[in-house]
Amino acid sequence: MIPHSQLSGKLNTTKAFRAAHSPLREDWIEGCSDVEPRFAFEADAPGAELPEELVELADFDERALDQLTSGLPVDQVLIYDSQYPATREALTAKLDAIDETFVRAYKSQRTNPAKPYGATELSPYLHFGMVAPWEVAQRVRDCGAPKSYGYKLLDELLTWREWSHWRMTEDPSLLLYESLPRAARATLDAHRDDLRDPALSFEEVLHGQTPDSVFNAAARCWLETGWLHNNLRMYWAKQVLRFMPSPEQAWAACCYVNDRLSYDGRDPATYISMRWAFGEAKPGYRDIPIYGRIMPKSPAAIFKREGMKAWIEDWSARDTARLDCADFAERSALYGI
Repeated sequence: MIPHSQLSGKLNTTKAFRAAHSPLREDWIEGCSDVEPRFAFEADAPGAELPEELVELADFDERALDQLTSGLPVDQVLIYDSQYPATREALTAKLDAIDETFVRAYKSQRTNPAKPYGATELSPYLHFGMVAPWEVAQRVRDCGAPKSYGYKLLDELLTWREWSHWRMTEDPSLLLYESLPRAARATLDAHRDDLRDPALSFEEVLHGQTPDSVFNAAARCWLETGWLHNNLRMYWAKQVLRFMPSPEQAWAACCYVNDRLSYDGRDPATYISMRWAFGEAKPGYRDIPIYGRIMPKSPAAIFKREGMKAWIEDWSARDTARLDCADFAERSALYGI
């Protein structure tokens, strides 16, 4: 929402970024609210020379779009899920859901994927530029709920998300395994030969074929819908470390799912979240197998949340479509593996 040129100082922590960012927010929300939405490409734009059929893509039906994309170098294997249609109507419905009831409930339900107010599900639309952060912030601010209820949602949107973008702009190498904190890599390296029980292939991890029912449910939901609640992503990424044969391959597995399968993947915010799972956070209290001093994540709290037991059982039982991941090794090279 706020251009990086408007920020100054050493912004190496969320506390420092929040202190620099927060005083500017209200002016930018107000200033942006009068902006008329425009298409990214318009036929009358200077230098616009694309054929008319490409300008009017919004008018294409499913068959016409299939014909247009069939010859393009894009991944034709990925599943399209109707839960997140790339339409203004779907986006508007999700924005309209951010009312007073949602904001009041979000504070207590944000860690529960089984609850209807646990996430806005706007991250795919933010990623592809279909909605601007100021539009979401304005909805939260004007919904009628006290500021104390909307604070956490706005902090995730305007502190954590925008800080992630700032960090990646400053240092694009953050997507590489070798850029993880030195202490994190050292403790993982010291435990690289620890027994994985079981040690699984990437294909088994990808399709949720593990002894962990929470992990399996999360993996299958992600594979089938292209989106996963952030609290489960955190758990999923932590468990990959104990299933894959090495920490480097675990990092590559996370990047692969993030970049190939996620509607909101390939995004600074998703990479910074993965870095948290791999030790860019407070270290663990003791040295443990596989993780060393990286804090693990237990499923105990997830099972205690209302509705999660049924949610896990439902997704764990689903037989999701098989996805060819033969390019996993080739893609791993992109992440410094």
